[in-house]
Amino acid sequence: MEEFKKKFIEDAKELVNELETTLLELEKAMTNKQIIEKVFRVMHTLKGTAGMYGFDKVGEITHALENVYDEIRAGKLLLDDEILQNTFISVDLINYLLNSEDKLDDNLQKEFERIIRLSDTSELEKRKDTSQEQTESDTKSELNYVLLIPNIDTFKRGVNIEATIVELEELGLHYIEIIKKELPKFESFDPTSIYLKWEIIINADKESITDVFMFFLEDEFIIHPVSLNEIDKNKELKSLINKHLRFKNEEEEIEHLKNITQKFAKISNIKTEKLNDVEGKRKESVQTVNQFLNKSNIQDSVRVPATKLDDLMNLVSELVILGSRLELFHDKEDYTLMDELVENLNKMSRNFRDIVLNIRLVPINTIMVRLNRLVHDLARDLDKKIDLVVEGADTELDKTIINNLEGPLMHIIRNCIDHGIESADERVKKGKSPKGIVRFIAFYSGANVFIQVQDDGRGINPDIIHQIAIDKGFVDKSTKLTEKEIYNLIVLPGFTTAKKVTEISGRGVGMDVVKQNISDLRGEIEIDSEIDLGTSVTLKLPLTLSIIDSLHVRIAKQNLIIPLSFIDACEIIDEDKKITSIHNNYEYNGKLIPLINLSKVFKINKEDSHKSRIVVLQYTDKYYALEVDQIIGEHQAVIKPLGEIFGNMNLFSGATILGDGSLAFIIDIIKLLKEY
Repeated sequence: MEEFKKKFIEDAKELVNELETTLLELEKAMTNKQIIEKVFRVMHTLKGTAGMYGFDKVGEITHALENVYDEIRAGKLLLDDEILQNTFISVDLINYLLNSEDKLDDNLQKEFERIIRLSDTSELEKRKDTSQEQTESDTKSELNYVLLIPNIDTFKRGVNIEATIVELEELGLHYIEIIKKELPKFESFDPTSIYLKWEIIINADKESITDVFMFFLEDEFIIHPVSLNEIDKNKELKSLINKHLRFKNEEEEIEHLKNITQKFAKISNIKTEKLNDVEGKRKESVQTVNQFLNKSNIQDSVRVPATKLDDLMNLVSELVILGSRLELFHDKEDYTLMDELVENLNKMSRNFRDIVLNIRLVPINTIMVRLNRLVHDLARDLDKKIDLVVEGADTELDKTIINNLEGPLMHIIRNCIDHGIESADERVKKGKSPKGIVRFIAFYSGANVFIQVQDDGRGINPDIIHQIAIDKGFVDKSTKLTEKEIYNLIVLPGFTTAKKVTEISGRGVGMDVVKQNISDLRGEIEIDSEIDLGTSVTLKLPLTLSIIDSLHVRIAKQNLIIPLSFIDACEIIDEDKKITSIHNNYEYNGKLIPLINLSKVFKINKEDSHKSRIVVLQYTDKYYALEVDQIIGEHQAVIKPLGEIFGNMNLFSGATILGDGSLAFIIDIIKLLKEY
């Protein structure tokens, strides 16, 4: 039974993630019957199975919401902001119940009981009455009458009419009619031309509608607000209708428009006072639920149990080490019969490694639900209009990296929304769209994954950052810093630009923790910004933390490992070819590049030799040379953590066991190059 219970929890969490994504879609199209039906089905599925495994509270809350959405899909109840936000809170409660064996403390129990009361018969009847009042009343809605009048060569410009209609439907399209009166006769019909017009009634603000028509010319669409009491009186609207008549005369056209407007006017008539009251309750409820959700500390897992993956990874590690030992034995004894064996074993271990690493890889979109929800909640709390645009969410990373990446990403996005994106009024004054954009972009580059979080906000003023750093004593007034160095001050502990402490930010704790977390994942963080254009935070992360292709080198008797992804070339040179100045330099491809002597860095006595072995590294767009005693060859390094006893060895990212059983330290190339 316990095994089936765990399976239910995993399945339920997937359903809840799907539900949260669906609710975010529903918020943008609150009359979309397909999305409402989808919410109802998820609630129905959860209700049907929760009780079987002892999750009675999950069953109760999903049953309550199922009743509410059943009334909505039947057209007896109008979905409003209060119901939607209570559904979001219910999702958080369900998540908590799944993680806590269906148990709640006193504070969450009160929230639970409040949600259950939503489905009481008396409460639903009150809501139905309210919905009816809204239906019958006139409206000051954002209903707009839209005429889409594409130019005859619109198709030739590559504009997709169908995609435009789909976007309008997502905004809240209620009515659409095709005007065909300009269709030519068949013999003169050109399939690459367009002869149709569209008459549309939509419940959305003018700015959002205009954004949909961004690929159309200005004279190809007309947007005009409509309400029942202005159609007969508004000369501009009557002139517009008369110009594009579908009926025989103006009176018929006006009556037709009044009928469809009356039919759909009810949709957007939600009173402002009620919304403000709902918003206050929502903030209080979200804070209560989140306070306890953050304490649960439940680790997410992939479908394959993490313990099995770890056991499999340990097996791969032993196989790789065994392969190295056999290869060493083969080199010493020169058994010709072992050639094929060693070759096949190495090939198998590499394939085995790649398969296991692929099993451990999970797509970034597994954490996108939380990030979408974060943007949704913060935009409401800060009264800002924000869209999250996601690209490359199918990019995959090691599950360990994904598990440790969610916190840093949430903090970066929180900063974008709080510090970066301006208020709607401020953006309009700057000539921007009132709706801000946060972009999340992920892509592969070699053995690394890059994640960029961008916003189109106010940007970072380097002069202000520099002055704050001087005032707080982070840098000396006389110190001259490049723009990049100034941006790097943001990740220092205690640094903040906030003038007051809020629930969201201002304590100077955050970006330094983000940097530390990314460094722990052997990654890098880079900040770039342009005033009034926005800010970009780029994370560079390794694909995996477990096994790396590397180069085995030696200084005297000390074995060292260099990650192969940094290496550009290896060379053997005579001593007289080195150029010595204040710092050693090495001539590579006709240019002098910095030369780092590892024997001096690690204070190891160098072996006497007339020749030096040089390993040329490439990091970003620069080259560096490392001087070593011996280059042994390529090696698959199984990374082992150093532990607390080696805590002061900051130039090493880990260690690995070689074929002869000896220990080799893995050089942290980024830290080495920055320090030397």
